[in-house]
Amino acid sequence: MAEENKRVEERIYTVPLRKEWVKTSRVKRAKRAVNVLRSFISRHMHSEDIRISPEVNDVIWNRGAKKPPAKIKVKVTKDDKGLVEVMLPETEKPKVEKKVKKEKPEEKPAVNKKSQKSRKENRESKTPESKKNNKTASKNKS
Repeated sequence: MAEENKRVEERIYTVPLRKEWVKTSRVKRAKRAVNVLRSFISRHMHSEDIRISPEVNDVIWNRGAKKPPAKIKVKVTKDDKGLVEVMLPETEKPKVEKKVKKEKPEEKPAVNKKSQKSRKENRESKTPESKKNNKTASKNKS
């Protein structure tokens, strides 16, 4: 039979992450935040055997590697063998939202036939010969 480990300590911490991940390059910030969380927990719980739950990992990586959260609230439990588990408190559910790609509306045709005709007429009227004809026509009218 499997023996259940007794919980020796249970604490809730708010871990400041920004102070450390700001010091690294942008693409490594979430990884650094996980390492900072691990070092913070080992320093406060006096143990090297630390298990971070997938929910905590998802919260850190939710906005990508470049923009992890500035701080995170976690519940930490330590059993009698020294195993430390890091998880989200029950009061807070993870705010992980999957991005849904919006479908683009159907594209309208670029130009309809009426505007094509008017464009052709405008192009023809802008040729140098037509400009001369327009100037002479306007002189003859006056």
